[in-house]
Amino acid sequence: SLPAACAAAGRLVMPRLEQAALRQSLGYDLHADSREYTERMLGIAVGAGANVTVGEVGSVERTAGTGVGALVTGDGERVAGDFFVDCSRERTVASFADESGSFDDWSHWLPNNRVDWSVPDSDDESGPYVVVRRGGSGWRLSLRTRVGAVQADIGPGAPGGAPNGNFRAHWVANCVAIGAAATRLEPLEVTPMHLAQAGVRQLLTMLPRRGDNPALATEYNRVMAAMAEDARDYVALRHALARPGYEAPETLQTRLGLFRIRGRYTRTEIPFIGKSRWVSSFINLGIWPDSYDPVADMIDEQRMRDDLQRFRLAIEQQVSGVAAG
Repeated sequence: SLPAACAAAGRLVMPRLEQAALRQSLGYDLHADSREYTERMLGIAVGAGANVTVGEVGSVERTAGTGVGALVTGDGERVAGDFFVDCSRERTVASFADESGSFDDWSHWLPNNRVDWSVPDSDDESGPYVVVRRGGSGWRLSLRTRVGAVQADIGPGAPGGAPNGNFRAHWVANCVAIGAAATRLEPLEVTPMHLAQAGVRQLLTMLPRRGDNPALATEYNRVMAAMAEDARDYVALRHALARPGYEAPETLQTRLGLFRIRGRYTRTEIPFIGKSRWVSSFINLGIWPDSYDPVADMIDEQRMRDDLQRFRLAIEQQVSGVAAG
């Protein structure tokens, strides 16, 4: 694995364009300054013609039906629209359109919803990768940013805090909830952000010609519910393998059972987490198959070993070449 070799060497290696096999095996994340990133995205939006109104939502005006007609800020400014996207953690706007408020509470599977950031006493273990360790009733995450090492203690929040879970209706009338307004997951990794991005991409493929389109809303909710469940199971995987007595969601238990038997990856109808992430996470967290798929007997073993050895050598040369330079 090129990413694993890079992490062990403490550096990021970018293969050349002609090294297709190595480039395809490289996956990495970027830790951006959230404030600067937000300002840059805002600048792009304004440059594209967006109007910006800054303020807290004081009230929501309804349309003749169940939709949203306008937002009124705390300063009394009225912002009308045909279609609304709610990205607030409090689900400020979508809750007015979604009268049922149906919510699947996942806190018994994902209990941690609080993040406390701090500067560690020592940053010896903080390299160009994230280190996650089990700590008390939650997790401790360590990483290095451009301004130094930081750590986050992730654990259960105070009583009355917003639980992790999924609202059954992401799209109601002329309002779509995205991110925490739709699904709340443990903030242990980038999965919540990826799910929000998936919601944006799905919405872009289904934008209505008018504000309210029940057929599009039904399909959007079906797709996003499946993705949210897949994301929930992936986040719950750490609990399932690190917490004694933890009862995982039935869908995750099925995945674990099939992988334990023959290393089988179970693809859902609408996958959100890719095969490579699932399989690598199973193995990295201590799950190894009891046997292998008989189909593997059709592969010439010596040829496979030779191919893997050549690939391993290419990785070693790539990483050591950067080190020597």
